Amino acid sequence: MRALICLVCLSGIAGAHALPPVAPPMVGGVADARGQVVFVEAEGGRVDAVELATGKRLWSSRDGERPLHASFGLLLVAGPGKTLRFLKPDNGARLLEVGPVTPPAGATITVWVPMSRQPGDERWRVRWETYYAPAYGMRLPTPDEIKREKGLILVDAATGKSVAAPMEPEPVAPPALLPGFTPDRTRVYWSWSDNGAAWSSTPRAFRIGGGVMGYIMRENGGEKRVEVARWRPGEPLTPLTLARGIDPPFPLVTEDGRYVLLIEKDVTVHDLLRRDASPVKLPPFPQGFLAKIAVIGPNMYFVVNRSSHLPDGGTRIDRDLVALDWMLGRERWRYPLRALRQAPPVPGSGR
Repeated sequence: MRALICLVCLSGIAGAHALPPVAPPMVGGVADARGQVVFVEAEGGRVDAVELATGKRLWSSRDGERPLHASFGLLLVAGPGKTLRFLKPDNGARLLEVGPVTPPAGATITVWVPMSRQPGDERWRVRWETYYAPAYGMRLPTPDEIKREKGLILVDAATGKSVAAPMEPEPVAPPALLPGFTPDRTRVYWSWSDNGAAWSSTPRAFRIGGGVMGYIMRENGGEKRVEVARWRPGEPLTPLTLARGIDPPFPLVTEDGRYVLLIEKDVTVHDLLRRDASPVKLPPFPQGFLAKIAVIGPNMYFVVNRSSHLPDGGTRIDRDLVALDWMLGRERWRYPLRALRQAPPVPGSGR
């Protein structure tokens, strides 16, 4: 009877997710839909709930190894043995276990919120990805040696059943450039991916907010202005000038697209939705910070890595989630995440 009640309650929750509340973009973990808590992968194979305002741990659960998605009343985590577990986000109590799902061994599991193509289809889109790159002591692997695969599994939270399905397009993808865009030879453009970032001949467009999209460009000569080209669908807007006469900076677009950080010796933060707002100056970020920044309320969040050598020749990477009050330029708190370990390089592979 208790299990039946649990399934009925969870079925109602899953049904409410046909139009789920949108959680703010976050780094180092998964934020809840209210933007008050982040769920992180912690040391020891557990999931911790951390209050965003204070960095205080609210609860810890070994029912999950990695958080995947959070919304009102529901937290989805990757459990042991390729299972998926639905937890209560306010205390970590388990509601239901699904699986094991069937991606290949070693696959990384991500999750899509329900994106129903037909009425009544409220299954979760669970994507798996594999990435393999051989480790050599004397050289980097060539592109043909790097193997990537991905697939899709549909999971019914009410019944616990899962089934493989054809791959679907990403639910959120970078916007396209304006029709007819051609590179201007007097400018260079900023582009980035998970593998790096650089000034090049082709920009990466991003969503700023309020239906506005943009990309970052820099003049090769003249005033060497750093600007953000902006537009709405079918409506070009006046570019925003971020800086003049500086060496090529390293721009960072926050995960929500609203802010651009220009990193030189110091850091300046530019609000792209408030043209009247003055840039905010920050001191240099800590060494080892990752180039992904989330902004929720008064804080910026980023992850800092610290590497150390292991006795077997491998590397341990300790990670902290950092909250920075960006209006005051003051670090509010740090929270330790699960450390990563890299195997030692394979000797004798110097071809």
